[in-house]
Amino acid sequence: MRIKYKLIIGIILIAFMLSVGIVYSQGSHYSDPQGRFSFNLPVDWKAAVPYDSSQIAYFTYSAQQGNIGELIIMIEELPFSASIDQYAAAAEENGFKQLPGYTPGTQLPATIFGLSAIKKNFTFSPQTGLTLQAEAYMFISGNSAYTILLDVLPDYFAQVEPGFSQAMASFKVQSGVIPAPTPIPTPVPSGLGTTYTDPQGRFTIPIPAGSTTAQTTEIGVVLNTPDGVGIAVMYTLGEQYVQSMVAQIKPDHQFHGQSQLQAGNGQALVELYSKVNPQDTVNYATVVVTYPGTPFMLIITVPADKYNQAQIWITEMIKGVFIR
Repeated sequence: MRIKYKLIIGIILIAFMLSVGIVYSQGSHYSDPQGRFSFNLPVDWKAAVPYDSSQIAYFTYSAQQGNIGELIIMIEELPFSASIDQYAAAAEENGFKQLPGYTPGTQLPATIFGLSAIKKNFTFSPQTGLTLQAEAYMFISGNSAYTILLDVLPDYFAQVEPGFSQAMASFKVQSGVIPAPTPIPTPVPSGLGTTYTDPQGRFTIPIPAGSTTAQTTEIGVVLNTPDGVGIAVMYTLGEQYVQSMVAQIKPDHQFHGQSQLQAGNGQALVELYSKVNPQDTVNYATVVVTYPGTPFMLIITVPADKYNQAQIWITEMIKGVFIR
């Protein structure tokens, strides 16, 4: 799925060389009007009216020649849970890379208010002759993904960045928003109750108990689970065919990220997408699994509100595939 990722909309419209609107405060403690977060606003930074709807809060930094930097806070509500690594990967692909003149720098792990975060540095050129140095922190609290972005003229970055780092160290999410520490999970039944064996002997795959066969084809089978999950299992005509299938999914689905798993006698590449079905208006998560070096693939479609509870058996199913 392509995370909506509002960042690109905000920072392509760079406006800090122009008028920035009404100023509210300077060098003070800032609290979000909706109570979602607060932090210590660095001295010489001014809170101003956001110039784009993607911005939750907007601040400018002024020098003798005028405004030379901006600080933007954006919050995106995720349709279902994602790790910070998955979100950062989606942000890189669907947001940062789309910026004109984008040049990536370092990307390091960080912590914001006890939550795992990513700290990213890069440069970009919103217009000819103008290059900006940027630093962004990204983290997830509950289903809310935060991006806090600093961009400034390169000559001022070393002067401004320490204050930005101190602001991030003071950043607090509203009490009650941070999820409780995850306890060590108690083993639970996976829900995989049987094994499907390809009639031609090309593969075997563990499947959820109670699954029924909806359709069989020359290249595989389509299964339905009792919970309304659809599983398409395919031994295709080759890897090129697999990639063509993936290419058909990408244009009209939102991309959320990818990961790799050790699976059976090989590796599995797992990509996560989502899409709202126009017929029933239900948001569905689509898990696309390919096995590099083989013509085998899985497409798992599950209602987004059931995705979290289905992850255990989906992961076990992916790992349990055996390709001959």
